[in-house]
Amino acid sequence: MGRKLFLLGLFVGLSVTSLALSQQPAPAADETTIEIVKNAGGKFVFSEPNVEIKPGQSITWMAVDAEVPHQLVPAGEGDAFTDTGTFDATNPPTQSFDTPGTINYICSIHPSMKGTITVADTDETPAEEPAKPAKPKPSYDSGY
Repeated sequence: MGRKLFLLGLFVGLSVTSLALSQQPAPAADETTIEIVKNAGGKFVFSEPNVEIKPGQSITWMAVDAEVPHQLVPAGEGDAFTDTGTFDATNPPTQSFDTPGTINYICSIHPSMKGTITVADTDETPAEEPAKPAKPKPSYDSGY
């Protein structure tokens, strides 16, 4: 009897745990995650160096190596990128981008880490095609 009760309790406990885990929210569609990894040459790079997002979406940078610091900064003057400050795997930064355009950024600690974010306004209405000239109507007057 005690063994049956134990197995029943174990089954119920695992079922509740499984149900709770299956109801975890999926990452929002307006979020992108870029991992910081090492390439074949051992240099740090972005898993996706060039990403395209919609206005209002955010990006989180996840460092794989907890021991190594990173600091992402604008690559050039005028790039709409906010300095992340130093971070590692324990405190990944997230930034949102609202204005359409192209943003270049780098890691100030690891120059091999270069990235581009394209904020594409996909809600723009497509340009109208120019009107085609009217075709001349065929003449059925044979001249008789």
